[in-house]
Amino acid sequence: ERVRCNTELFLKSYRITRPTFGVHFILTQPIFALPPLERAVRCIKYYEGWHDIKRNYPYIGWGHRILPYEKYRKNLTFQQADSLLRSDLRKLCALFRKYGRDTLLLAVLAYNVGPYKILGNGKFPKSRLLQKIEEAKETYVGSILNFADTKDAR
Repeated sequence: ERVRCNTELFLKSYRITRPTFGVHFILTQPIFALPPLERAVRCIKYYEGWHDIKRNYPYIGWGHRILPYEKYRKNLTFQQADSLLRSDLRKLCALFRKYGRDTLLLAVLAYNVGPYKILGNGKFPKSRLLQKIEEAKETYVGSILNFADTKDAR
């Protein structure tokens, strides 16, 4: 039985398929039962969709942007595309590692919009999300230090 998906079904259902250019994905367990990295990979695949090299150049597979030194002439297999997606996601996680538990969130967002729109550079300011995360981290560390100071004063 094939079921057309919406976001609610994607997050709650045990068996889901989503047709994308004749490709169907089947989740055999709820998405929240999966480890965080696997959840991120599944969400990227679901929302990014399949990129055909002829129609979507310079993107291929699950949204990998072909770099100047990469020579892809034809479409990838699903296994190759999955491997490429995981490799890209690992690189982005390494880039955002200093943000601790928010690393994966920032990596998935950067996979979608590009890392320099998150980190900022000459053309783009630092994203507001990243500013909020840094602000919260400073506030959290400051509150811990304040608590330690008040505890010592007793």
